[in-house]
Amino acid sequence: AEQVDFSKIYNQVLQIAIAEGNAKVPKRIFVFTYRDFEKASKNNWVRDFKEALDNYKKRGYFNVPRLMF
Repeated sequence: AEQVDFSKIYNQVLQIAIAEGNAKVPKRIFVFTYRDFEKASKNNWVRDFKEALDNYKKRGYFNVPRLMF
């Protein structure tokens, strides 16, 4: 069964914002899956979020998109 790598999603959104000249990042990312949240995430989602928060802050973004599951 496939799992979602939220870390890659956060990084891709950030890279697009930077490439677009500090464009706004989305407030929410919708995740559609038949699996429950704990089984859908490839990694520890708390660690992924904290890592994304650090990466976004380093680049001047203070809001990380929220995952709507």
